[in-house]
Amino acid sequence: MDFDGYYFVLRDTNYIFQLSEATMIVLNIVRFTLLMVNVFEVATILSLIILIFITFLIMLRSIFSTLLPPVRYFVSMPRINRGITEHLKVQLAMNAFAPFQELGTFFLILIGLVVFVVSNFVTIKLYDSMPFAVYAFFPSVSGMVAVVVNLTLPLAHGLLDVSTELKRRWGASMVGDGSKLDLKCGRRRLKGMRPFCMWAGFGGNCFLYFLENNVITRPSIDDPPWYRDPLGILFNGVATAFLSFIFTAPILFVVAEVDPIKFVLPDTPGTLIQTVTCILTRLLICTLALAEIVSSIGLAHLTLIMLTLYSKSCLFQLKFYRKPENSEIAKYKFCRKLDSEKAKCKILKLEGLSDLEIYSVLMVQCHVVRQYSDISAIFIMGPGFVIDVMANYVVIMLHGKIPGLLYLIVVLLATLVPIIIMGELPEAGKSNSEAVNLLQDWKKTVNNRMKRRKLRSLRPIGFWVGPFFLIKRQTLSRYLDVILNYTVNAILVL
Repeated sequence: MDFDGYYFVLRDTNYIFQLSEATMIVLNIVRFTLLMVNVFEVATILSLIILIFITFLIMLRSIFSTLLPPVRYFVSMPRINRGITEHLKVQLAMNAFAPFQELGTFFLILIGLVVFVVSNFVTIKLYDSMPFAVYAFFPSVSGMVAVVVNLTLPLAHGLLDVSTELKRRWGASMVGDGSKLDLKCGRRRLKGMRPFCMWAGFGGNCFLYFLENNVITRPSIDDPPWYRDPLGILFNGVATAFLSFIFTAPILFVVAEVDPIKFVLPDTPGTLIQTVTCILTRLLICTLALAEIVSSIGLAHLTLIMLTLYSKSCLFQLKFYRKPENSEIAKYKFCRKLDSEKAKCKILKLEGLSDLEIYSVLMVQCHVVRQYSDISAIFIMGPGFVIDVMANYVVIMLHGKIPGLLYLIVVLLATLVPIIIMGELPEAGKSNSEAVNLLQDWKKTVNNRMKRRKLRSLRPIGFWVGPFFLIKRQTLSRYLDVILNYTVNAILVL
């Protein structure tokens, strides 16, 4: 139908330079390939975000539904205290995932609003003003967006409803069970509990949270994501590095006249307008082609960073969480005259099954996203190895033999790849080591036979590189050793 943006570029280029038929065939093949890659990338990214979001909401709803007591059923104080503790743990785990969830939710709402309005307008008003092949696209988009909205928004505001109902029913159950001091301590803990809700924001600024009637409210000023989670600097740094490379490398390629488009187009005409048009065409095509490659690799890196930070933060909170050893210590904490030795809290001894259940939820969640993280790790380890070895060889052996701007790009690659790898692989390895240490600590403190059986069924959380091997702490040293060995062999042989 010639509706894509590349068609107009090829049409004007052919009109100015009078390209041959073979050249037009090659450029049309490149045009079709770029269109297919663009559609695939956009659909893959959106479907990945939506599936992760829906799975996450379903898991949280199942946790809160388990904690919610039946109607007309009074819950004992120990069970209420355990429930408040579980609710707090879920909120602590959510804080590590909040920067990614807020940004993804914001873009989903923004893109969904624009696409839904445009698709509905075209479906209603332009049904007889365009070809049927083009018109059929818009009703399908309207239906798809409506299905996604009806799947995600009810689940999102349902979490707030369930959390608020939890607080109401627990408050109604604190009427006569236990001593006055137990009830006083429980009411204070319940008063300090905040309902669980999901925000939509950007850059640390939250704009709205999900209610059943979707009321827009403005929260208090919060810290940026890198203050709430210092490891978020890694996520922002990698995203900025890939984005800057997409815009910087094509300019250097075109200026150095080493881009492939230079050899396809004819010689540069003499007039100034035709020269500028030729340079802009080369720059546009080179940027689009490089953006598709870099965006695929960058998506793999950012996916692994998001998953490793979330997994390690959850395990860290679960391992080092402190709570009173028994109810007597909880009573002393609200007394004014409190002995310092009695106020010491010990590491959680797994008196209940709460910690095991939370760890099981993490295992299931990691298993759900396993197919994405495994493929992402392949795109990180494979291209990273090839690019780093080639870049090291060019930097060492081809100094002064290639154009300076091209040599600068290779130096940038040789510096950027090790920095990104050294920032990601240790975080992925720490998740596995934290999980192993956590399970070992639990095995030393559990004396119950049933709990030992449950512990034996748990497996350490980790990230795999496809079906090949597990990322551990020593993976980084071995990976760098292989890169150095192949670089030395290439220098000696070639």
